[in-house]
Amino acid sequence: MLQLQSCTALELLEIGSSVKSIKYAEILPMTMTNPATITTIVVDVNNQFYDPLNNCNALIEKEQVDDKGLVISPTTLLLACKNTVIPDEIEVLDKCSCWGLCAKNLVCPDSITTIKEGAFQNNTRITRVKLSKKLKVIEEMSFYGCSNIEL
Repeated sequence: MLQLQSCTALELLEIGSSVKSIKYAEILPMTMTNPATITTIVVDVNNQFYDPLNNCNALIEKEQVDDKGLVISPTTLLLACKNTVIPDEIEVLDKCSCWGLCAKNLVCPDSITTIKEGAFQNNTRITRVKLSKKLKVIEEMSFYGCSNIEL
């Protein structure tokens, strides 16, 4: 298991081909302490669970499909960093995933259907938001504390 709890000034996060699991509890303390320190996220192209998606600079969990070909877990952005551009393939923005995102004008691709609890919480860098046309769910506190968003 990847241990990230005490990384308070991490700039580069590299995910190797053998990493199978990164738990929310591992990522959260790192993003809460200083969310905008991570500038680069690199995922090995041979990783079976996480996707580099054209080097988009984010930690993305690949879509999971069962034996019958049914999607059991959609393509999910787990962690955006300072320089992330949210890729068009993303369907879900996970809990607290975009705290470190430094975009002033946030454009959610039309593929996004769900924004999880606290996804952008306390991100005061965001001033404008364009939501996805396919968006179905915005969970509680997704934009809580985003005090600079113009309505």
